[in-house]
Formats: sequence, C-alpha cells, structure tokens
Amino acid sequence: MGENEKEDHMKIRVQKVILAAFIIPWLMRREFLNKVSLPILLLMALGYLGWFLGDVAGGLGFLFSFLQLLIYAYFAVTCHRIVLLGGESVPRLGIRKWTSRETRFFGWLVGIYLMVGIASLTLIMLPSILSPVMEANGFSMVQVLFIAAVIPGLYLLARLSMIFPATAVDERPNIKWAWEISQGNGWRLVVIVGIFPVITGWILKVMERADSTLIEDLVLFLISFIVIIIEIAAVSLSYRELTAGQSNYAPQPTQ
Repeated sequence: MGENEKEDHMKIRVQKVILAAFIIPWLMRREFLNKVSLPILLLMALGYLGWFLGDVAGGLGFLFSFLQLLIYAYFAVTCHRIVLLGGESVPRLGIRKWTSRETRFFGWLVGIYLMVGIASLTLIMLPSILSPVMEANGFSMVQVLFIAAVIPGLYLLARLSMIFPATAVDERPNIKWAWEISQGNGWRLVVIVGIFPVITGWILKVMERADSTLIEDLVLFLISFIVIIIEIAAVSLSYRELTAGQSNYAPQPTQ
C-alpha cells in the first residue's frame, strides 16, 4: 500500500459516519429501547422535578444538575458500548452497578468540557483588544466573538472527543493519545462532533412551542434523546474508523 493510500485510509468518511449513526440505532432499536430507557426516564424525572420546583429548589438546583450529569455519563457509556461492542456488552435492561469505567467517563466529561470552556473564555477576551481593528474592516463584535470562542472551542472538543468512546470500552486514553489519533481529522470531527449536533439542536428548537402541552413536551423530550443517541453513535463510529487496524494508536486497556 502506498503512502497516499495509507493516508486516505486514515481519514474519517464523514458522510458514511453520519449515515451509519442514523442506521445503526434503528437496526439495534430493541437493544437501545431495553437498555437506555431507565436512564432516560430518570433524566426526564429530574428535569421535570427541577422545572416544577423552580426557584423553590434553591441549592437543590446544583444537586439536580450533578445527578443529571452522573446519569448522563451512565447513559452515554451504555450507548457507546452498544454501538462498539454490541448489545450483549450491556446487561439486560441496562441495569448494572456503577464502576470505575463510569467514574473515569464522568471525570473526562467534566474535565474536557471545563477545558473547552476555559479555552473559549480566554479566547473571547481577544476581541475586546482587537475590536477597533476588526470593526474597521467590516466585522461586528458579535462575529468576532463567535469566531474567537466558538470555532476554536469546537475544534478542541472535536480533537479530544475520542476519549469518550475509548473510555466507554474500558481503554485508558489520555489527551496526548486523543490528539495523536485525531491528527489530520480535526475539521472532519468538528463536522461530526460540533456542526452536526448544532444542526440537530436547531431543528429541535424549531419544533418547540411556547404554549405546548405536557404530552408535546414529553414527545419532544423523547425525540431529543433519540437525537442524542444518534450523535453518540456518530462519535463511536468515528472512533472505530480512526482505530481500525491502528494498533500503534490503541490506548492502554484497563487492568
């Protein structure tokens, strides 16, 4: 195999990944229905409880958010494992004890999003310094803030996102590994991890109604979780493409 062929082989096929992210959850709908229903119901219950209590919750709002993040980590690990390892990798009904795998995933979830947030906040300070020059050349402050914070933040998130499926399948990834495995595919991953969710999120936003009924809210909530499953599947499939036949890039397995 020539060098160019080898290089092409390592490129993520974005269209294939996104298409497969729709197809695989549909083909495995029974596994997903049986094994992620409980965390979805718990997340719905916490969401509505927090909304119902509103300002009365006070400090409980933080507790609700923390519990939702814990349950989401459990939910995301389950989705990654079903896509990458098959339905048999998750117990019947998806009920299992919390393990070090989920703890590592939760830690990476918090850590990576904190890194992205801090990086974006740091970058967002630059326009305040450069705004006179930018506005003189036809850029508004809003445009500058978007370019300076959102795009680099999405790029960083995209490059580090492979840590999530790797952790879910019991590997021991780190930032250096994620950066190396995603080399040459950064903008492809931005499409999958950043732009694709932005588009689906916009579609869901358009579907919202100010005077919606409880039934409509529940249906939209369920649709949003179907969309999240598709987005998680896209990340899993990107990981599969990048690590296929590349043993040199495999993170260390859990002992």
